[in-house]
Amino acid sequence: MRFSPVVRLTLLGVLVLLAGARAVEAQQAVILVRHAEKLDDSRDPVLSPEGEARARRLADLLKDVNVAALYATEFQRTVLTLEPLAKAKGLAVQVVDSNDSAGQVERLRREHGSQIVALAGHSGSVPRLLKLLGHREEITIDEKEYTNLFIVIPATGGGEPVVLRLRY
Repeated sequence: MRFSPVVRLTLLGVLVLLAGARAVEAQQAVILVRHAEKLDDSRDPVLSPEGEARARRLADLLKDVNVAALYATEFQRTVLTLEPLAKAKGLAVQVVDSNDSAGQVERLRREHGSQIVALAGHSGSVPRLLKLLGHREEITIDEKEYTNLFIVIPATGGGEPVVLRLRY
């Protein structure tokens, strides 16, 4: 799968930032995505064919990033969004409670202090997680928007993190 020159250049910039990041007190980076397109509006749907294709694109996009852990909420659509990446990296997708954003952030910090982690959430939980990770800007994700990929690079010493909002 091929990505546009803009996407490749952006990812190259992110990788340069990650290579130079000092991971003393926080993750090297946290990658947040909203789940891919769902099949229907039921409580716990699987991914639609478009969503399955997006999940494969995500795996292709992140296959060369040194992701140490994958987290998804308890819903099929979030787990399935990360499943192709999990297979490519030889990792298991760990399930977390969608209603415990503060607990998720604490767990990321406690268990992955100097690593890159990826988490799939929802239109409401991803902005909450960004806020808990120190991002001050208000983020909204529309219910029909599935293209967001956020990369949070924590600042050492408690400053504001660098947050990149990309589309994939």
